[in-house]
Amino acid sequence: MRQEDRDTLLAFEEAVARSPHVVQAQRLFRDPDYLLRVVTADLNAYASLEDEILAALPGVQRLTSTLVMKHVVHDRPRFHCRPLAVPIPSGQPSTRPQCTAASSVP
Repeated sequence: MRQEDRDTLLAFEEAVARSPHVVQAQRLFRDPDYLLRVVTADLNAYASLEDEILAALPGVQRLTSTLVMKHVVHDRPRFHCRPLAVPIPSGQPSTRPQCTAASSVP
C-alpha cells in the first residue's frame, strides 16, 4: 500500500468488497498488505481486471500476481480441536488435542 492511514485502508477494503471478481480478500501482517483471490474468464480478462480496476484501487502502490497451476488440496473440511486427557507410559495423564471435522462438531 502506498498509504496505510485508516481512511485509505477502509476505502481500499470497501472497493475490494464491491468488486464481483474478488472471491476472497485478506489483510496480512507484513508484505504484501493484502491477499486477494480473484476469478476471471481467462488470462486476457485478468490482465484487464488488473490494469483497469485493481491498479486503480485506493492506496495501491504495486501488484504482484500468482496464477494457480493446479489444486493439490481443495476445500478440505476444517477441524476443531479440544484438549483430551491421554495417559502416557509413566502413568501421568497428558493433554493431547482431539480433532474432529468441523461438519461433525455440534
